[in-house]
Amino acid sequence: ALPPAAYTSRSLFGREQALALAPAWWLIGRSADLRTVGDYVAIDVLGEPLLIVRLADGRLRAQSRLCRHRGMPLVPEGVGHTDRFVCPYHRWVFGADGSLRNAPLMDERAPSNCSLPIVAVEEWLGFVFVNLDAAAAPLAPRLVDVARIMAPHALDAAVCVGRYDQTWQANWKLAVENASEAYHHMGLHPETVNPRLPSNAETTCTGSADWSYLRLRVAEPAEDPLATFQPLAPEDANGMKCFTIFPATVILTNGRLGAWNSFLPVSVDETRVLAGFMLPAGASDDPAFSDLREALQGTLEAINAEDERAAGAIQRAMSARLVERGPLSPREDGLAGLYRYLARTLTASAA
Repeated sequence: ALPPAAYTSRSLFGREQALALAPAWWLIGRSADLRTVGDYVAIDVLGEPLLIVRLADGRLRAQSRLCRHRGMPLVPEGVGHTDRFVCPYHRWVFGADGSLRNAPLMDERAPSNCSLPIVAVEEWLGFVFVNLDAAAAPLAPRLVDVARIMAPHALDAAVCVGRYDQTWQANWKLAVENASEAYHHMGLHPETVNPRLPSNAETTCTGSADWSYLRLRVAEPAEDPLATFQPLAPEDANGMKCFTIFPATVILTNGRLGAWNSFLPVSVDETRVLAGFMLPAGASDDPAFSDLREALQGTLEAINAEDERAAGAIQRAMSARLVERGPLSPREDGLAGLYRYLARTLTASAA
């Protein structure tokens, strides 16, 4: 495993921010959050207040949400719908496309070109990713094999049935590591996860330079109420497919249930965790959908609460005098992919 200082060093975190995190793609939600023209999501990513808007031509635009006058946030974090953004400080008005529409009382000093700066944005399998580099290389070409393996689950049409948004007192790598292996199911999730996805299930770990893939194989449940909405071959219906997209996105399926996690670093020992559960398209038409949604929301919160407690405890332990790096289990081989990613990105400037 990584040495303890990898989770506590502020100088290393600064290097990660510059070389591994700032150039990366970040999952911020689902395309369904931006279904109609004028829908927007306001969110902070790596300290940058962003605004993602659905434009009239159907495209998404991702841009700064800071007014070009004095830097006031145009809207608070959250979701909404509008055709313009009015700064609450001096009432400057910006269109959904980021163009300046009005600068009150500026007279001859009115700026001629003062649009909101853009960042890169991409939709993939029904997810929305942003990259702080407006000229970033596209994400989808790196994930062709991920899309192929996940294709039977039709994640692009899946319905989001649960959301989670909390800040953990733990380094981002601890959160990603935890979500990238099933070895901990028997310890942290004896009642919530392990009965269906046990730690001792048949496990394989593979990957590429951009992602790692954890496959857990278990028997398909004798009765699956979701089978009506999504027929799957046995190899797709049984067990878990879990992809960690470097540096900090995890997307998985548990048979017909989908899940996503985005771990947004805030500081060396603080991570914002965004997560969600998804059901096959059509499930929302079932009379039992409301009860199922409520149950899944409770399960999502319970699982993340278990993981949060562990991540916080390990983070505190990383400063202990006697803590040492330990050997990884063969069931944690996927974590090595993250370590190799960090090794490449953190040493790139020295090459």
